Amino acid sequence: MDEERGEEATMVEEHGREARWSPARCDDVAVSAEARAWLRRVVPGLLDGPLRPCLLDDAELLLGELTANALQHAGGVERVAVCCTGRVLHIVVHDPAPVRPWRPPAADAVSERGRGTVLFGRLAVDWGVSTGPDDGKDVWLDIPL
Repeated sequence: MDEERGEEATMVEEHGREARWSPARCDDVAVSAEARAWLRRVVPGLLDGPLRPCLLDDAELLLGELTANALQHAGGVERVAVCCTGRVLHIVVHDPAPVRPWRPPAADAVSERGRGTVLFGRLAVDWGVSTGPDDGKDVWLDIPL
């Protein structure tokens, strides 16, 4: 445990087929790596059967994109949740910014932005943004099991 970074404040809750994680500091650049490592640890326990060969790789790549976007554009990552709904692995990243993310036009070979939405379209069966009565928003995606 790294006392300086405050990892002792990291919260992990597991509820059967759902797990949640909150970083000690939502704006720390290490959040993305910590979230991906956490995902690799908890997802196998959420599933009823064996893992699809690339499921963890796909989930880690997409979670990395979601957390990087939250860090760069939305003030940080407040929490991450994953749940298995039977057919999909549902991943949610909550950030403090209520503004919906910008959806760029299709990325081309030289675009510096918009690659995340290409990944979402290729690896996830669905993705979107949800806002509620509290502050911030959830950016979510569903990966086929």
